Amino acid sequence: MKTGRHLTTIGVLLVASLLVLMGCSGASTRKGQIVIAKTVAQQHQKNALATFWMGGKAFLDARAHRLYQEASALVRKEAFDEAVLKLEEIEPGQRTTTEILDALGMLYLRKGRIDEARSAAEAALAMNPTDPCLHLHLGFVDLEEGDSDAYVAVVNALLDELPDDHALHAELLCRKGFKLRKENEEEGTALMRKSCDLGDKNCCELLEE
Repeated sequence: MKTGRHLTTIGVLLVASLLVLMGCSGASTRKGQIVIAKTVAQQHQKNALATFWMGGKAFLDARAHRLYQEASALVRKEAFDEAVLKLEEIEPGQRTTTEILDALGMLYLRKGRIDEARSAAEAALAMNPTDPCLHLHLGFVDLEEGDSDAYVAVVNALLDELPDDHALHAELLCRKGFKLRKENEEEGTALMRKSCDLGDKNCCELLEE
């Protein structure tokens, strides 16, 4: 049984993965050996949700794009079960962007469909192994499977490698503090307060619980 706080953090991550095109900088390996790319962070293309590749040429799949947008609207309403069904209407062969696969993975994770969550998360990461957000999301699957060491390793490695002004930094501090607080409340709370001070409103809400 997951705690309310745990579900809150999963829910925050889920909404972010569906509604935000996260321009995260790159990471190439997992489990404590994450190497951040030296080049500037590669942002998702504005039309990434609708553009797919076949035979080296891009073409627009209007149906997949529409279903993704409808699923996003359902997530805004916290209608997560309906959002899963909407995304599953996209044919497997058309689930060819990290955004769609990542969204499916986080939705499956929320529903406790762990094997499907891992499959989707790994497929998304294989498409873009330089995206630290996808490493973190796969770390959440590790955590749900009971491998907290793998999850902590990913969080710590990203914190070590990402610059302090990276958009993901505050969230990582919050996640590390949230877990650490179970062992050392003072140190964990301090990390969460730092995250809150850096602008992570969700972490501020967790502190108030």
